[in-house]
Amino acid sequence: SVLKGESLFNDASGIVGFQFALAAAFTGDFAVGQAAGEFVISFFGGTLFGLLVAGCANWVFETVRSLGWETTTTRILMELFLPFLLYLGAEECNVSGILAVVAAGLFIRFDRTGVGPNVARTNIVSSSVWGVLSFSLNGAVFILLGMQLPRAMQASWSDPYISNTVLIGIILLVTLVVIVLRFLWITAMLRIARDMNT
Repeated sequence: SVLKGESLFNDASGIVGFQFALAAAFTGDFAVGQAAGEFVISFFGGTLFGLLVAGCANWVFETVRSLGWETTTTRILMELFLPFLLYLGAEECNVSGILAVVAAGLFIRFDRTGVGPNVARTNIVSSSVWGVLSFSLNGAVFILLGMQLPRAMQASWSDPYISNTVLIGIILLVTLVVIVLRFLWITAMLRIARDMNT
């Protein structure tokens, strides 16, 4: 669970950082202090927004269940539409919609507890729907990356003023730094989690 949580927030914060990098590249205006402040506000604001909405959503889900209104259809619809509504709401508040969705996803409990055919059927359908969506979206992302990456690197690769050897070296160096930092971060998180459990 530590690895899954780390991976989710790592990917989300990476996307937010990439958005800031694109904005700086296209506008040509970049101030470290201002960018850092905006990143912190976007990161923690999105996380807080997601947790607040998740708390309200949990209450709504429990109320619907207690009234006996939850069916397999309503359950799947709530699961599918909530992330989109959450993302759009967070972006309207000028905080990270991606991090809001991740934070809410870690906090919200969709699974019904208890025994019985209705509970089992609802949980199985939900798990199957998310399994298909996850597999399809992951596959689509990697296909798009494979199609776009050569085109994105073509300008730098064919530029006579940029050494391809230096370019490959920079790519390998950045990759190595990211791997080492992630290893250290995960090691620290696992140690903290182990200390908290003992």
